[in-house]
Amino acid sequence: MNKGNMIYVHVPFCASRCIYCDFYSTLMNEDTKALYVENVCKELKYRNTYLPNTQIRTIYLGGGTPSQLHIAQIAQILKCIKTHYEVNDDAEITLEANPDDVTLNFATQLAQLGVNRVSLGVQSFDDKILKMLNRRHSAQQAQMAYRKILGDNPESSYRPLDYFNAGLPLSIAGVDDDKTMADVIPYYPKLKAIFTNYPAKLISKLREQKYID
Repeated sequence: MNKGNMIYVHVPFCASRCIYCDFYSTLMNEDTKALYVENVCKELKYRNTYLPNTQIRTIYLGGGTPSQLHIAQIAQILKCIKTHYEVNDDAEITLEANPDDVTLNFATQLAQLGVNRVSLGVQSFDDKILKMLNRRHSAQQAQMAYRKILGDNPESSYRPLDYFNAGLPLSIAGVDDDKTMADVIPYYPKLKAIFTNYPAKLISKLREQKYID
């Protein structure tokens, strides 16, 4: 049996458009979202014969902004996949999220659904850059989202997600790369990946602070 297949589900809804994004997305309403999820499940059921004798090791909900879906709708998609496909017990299940969509309750419910990885679209910790990119969230909201996903509140019973990605800014004129890295490096031990256009510089900083060899 093949144990290496994966399923990607595109969720094409956004509350607003970012200036740099080339992925298909559209502004949403509740009826459209419900109809879309219903048809995604129909498509998943129809296509299950495309992956015979195989196990799914990766499920990725990308977009668009999957965190704009209600938890019940995310659960509906994941249940459909698990009903019609054989999913590995240790499958990596990822959901892309915007920082301003992340609440402690949302993160807790994702974990309960089996989501173990969040790809958090930070883009920048600089409010001026975020405004230029037409991002909805602030730098403070991004940092708060990190803490909620990581379960940094000692009084909370929330089991943090296993790991997450951080989407960091492109090399844009006026971006203080050193400050950006200083902001994200404290979270590095629990990061699965950092997407950036300056990997060599980031690796150098991580080595300086003994996070990596």
